[in-house]
Amino acid sequence: MNSRTIAVVSVFVSMAIVFRLLKNAVTSMQFLNIPLALAFVASYLFGSKIGLMVGFFGYVFSDLLIYPGLWTIVNSL
Repeated sequence: MNSRTIAVVSVFVSMAIVFRLLKNAVTSMQFLNIPLALAFVASYLFGSKIGLMVGFFGYVFSDLLIYPGLWTIVNSL
């Protein structure tokens, strides 16, 4: 894993966390899944390995900030 991969994953994961926290601050309705959308964008632009890491880490870290539970594992996978 090179530094470009780490930088891309960290930027997309941080955007997924921030947008999910902002969405939950405004409403708790699940009408738009922003971490999943960012995982799709990262996967399309940079490959499936990066998309997988963005999706997994975006859900895990944002769930740890919101409220972790059994759904954290299921949503991340």
